[in-house]
Amino acid sequence: MCRCHPFTPCGCDPVPDWSLMILLIFVRKGCCICDALKNNLKKINLENIYPDLKIQEIDIDRYDLYKDEYKKYDNEVPVIALKNLSSNQLNEFPRVSP
Repeated sequence: MCRCHPFTPCGCDPVPDWSLMILLIFVRKGCCICDALKNNLKKINLENIYPDLKIQEIDIDRYDLYKDEYKKYDNEVPVIALKNLSSNQLNEFPRVSP
């Protein structure tokens, strides 16, 4: 079943299973842009829109991330990415200017 034609298959992407997704937010303590992003996401109230979507905030300065794949975001925070738990695929959202 798809979004555009719920009763007939049309070949478009199916509606994602949000229970298999995590919205990752890479931030840094003391980063005013990061704080603004977190506040804006709270205003959207994603939990009401996608109740099965999990949201995880990751402090990019955590010592255990030093050699982690996420360290590439060190100079790019805040970064938002959607991780598919079934495929382990990470899709980064485009960065917007503050």
